[in-house]
Amino acid sequence: MVSMNSAGATTDRGFLTRFAGVPVLLILLIVVLLGTALRLSSGELKGEEGRRAIAASEMISSGDWLVPTVWGQAYLNKPPGYPWLVAISSQFTGGVNPLAVRIPAFLAFAGLAVVLFFLGRRWGGVEGGLLTSFFLVASIEMQKKAMIGETDMLLTFGISLYALALWDRDSTWKHGVCGSIGLIIAGFAKGPAVLPFVAGLSLARFIRDGYSHRLLAVSATPVLVMIVALLAWYLPLQSRLAGTDVWSHWQAETTRQRLGETSIFSGRHLFELVTGGILGFLPASLILLEPRKWLASCQKNGWGKTAALSTILIPFSIFFLWPEPQPRYLLPLMPIFCSWAGLYFFNQQEGQSIRIFSLLLRMLLFSGAVYVLYEAWFSNREDLSLATGQSVGLSVWALVALVLVMIPLNRCKIIVHPAMSRIFLIMFSFSVVQLAWIVPLRSTETPAGDFSNWVEQRVPESATIWLSVDENWNELAMLPRSLKWKSMAPPNKMRGWLMEESNEPAEANGWRLPSGTWVTLKPWSGKGAK
Repeated sequence: MVSMNSAGATTDRGFLTRFAGVPVLLILLIVVLLGTALRLSSGELKGEEGRRAIAASEMISSGDWLVPTVWGQAYLNKPPGYPWLVAISSQFTGGVNPLAVRIPAFLAFAGLAVVLFFLGRRWGGVEGGLLTSFFLVASIEMQKKAMIGETDMLLTFGISLYALALWDRDSTWKHGVCGSIGLIIAGFAKGPAVLPFVAGLSLARFIRDGYSHRLLAVSATPVLVMIVALLAWYLPLQSRLAGTDVWSHWQAETTRQRLGETSIFSGRHLFELVTGGILGFLPASLILLEPRKWLASCQKNGWGKTAALSTILIPFSIFFLWPEPQPRYLLPLMPIFCSWAGLYFFNQQEGQSIRIFSLLLRMLLFSGAVYVLYEAWFSNREDLSLATGQSVGLSVWALVALVLVMIPLNRCKIIVHPAMSRIFLIMFSFSVVQLAWIVPLRSTETPAGDFSNWVEQRVPESATIWLSVDENWNELAMLPRSLKWKSMAPPNKMRGWLMEESNEPAEANGWRLPSGTWVTLKPWSGKGAK
């Protein structure tokens, strides 16, 4: 049975419901992690994955791991941490492909689950660790990020290791090593984006424990180690690229000067950051519905209100004042939200606001399940063609979802909180839909593969393609040809093919990329196009 102390907090005995002796949360957590891993190779490159793939491919072919390049030109927007990992993972995947690009992000996701388990175990034992970890794994946004080969997940994992190092009052050399490794990972993933989160966590530690030289050393040593590691790469890089001011390039990239963006304050940015963060961090962000209880749970565990709030508000304030911020910049706050959520639900009874949210989510799930049943069997939409197996699978999910909506609260408890239990199960059902049907359906479209076939039919395998095409990284990244920027072509003895943008040529002579850009291919030499 679950027992309550005088303050209404639960003890860790019987906090989690078990199935055959195994906590149900652990079973659901493993299912989500395995399902995510099995979908890593699904679909073509998307987002910024193309640039990571190109940089890794050129590192392998040139043997130069110091200067990351994209089509022969130095790529200095970010440190080379992610391309390094892609190049390493490609040794196990048969080359640089979508799976190799996404493995580092997934490993960071799995690593985050482990880190949060150890954070939660500090106040709730094994059951508190599983609860805290599941808040991360249950997030649909985090699952999506784990299947995209971008730097955000690595940054988040690195920051979580630094948070793990600062959380304990009694720090040892092991905490210093943990924090240093975390910031090295985060620094080589995204450079200066590390600093706002370091500032928030360090300030929170000072507020909680008071200032001391020892505490300053504990907080600052990992930062100094990260700086030394980055300098060990930056100084040889700058020496190699003597004609390029790498530091100025980073500064322009960080402050968006390269885009001519000068606006700082924007109501639209505030709305996007707040709504994007709250929705993306569900279900952990539900603690914001019960701020008094959340802060009370923090105080019971030695974290004052100011210290707890600073871990979130300091990074948020910095990025709010950043030019053109995006909600994904706040992703490293996710493990912090999960930690506070685990602490809250392990030590407090759920409030009325969370019960109301659970009711609204039930209504949404009911509507969604009915809609899915209709679309699976009765819709005549030509743009939504489902195989019989897919229709049956979606129907099974919809029926299970309807049962989940209708079942009484005391019949679906996987933790002692009935409303939160239902929210967890609903989030898990959304994960099943995403992993079992949405990702495979999106993977059926292969615009990059069709484009690659078009190029292969025209360009000999040994030929070089000189590019005069902006963006479109994902379509161009997987071309089995040598690609270089047109601006890098030597003045004499140029040989190869020229790919350039065109004004809507006839479809037989050009190709329309998904971005809407038309491109053409033609033989090219020092005298120009033949």
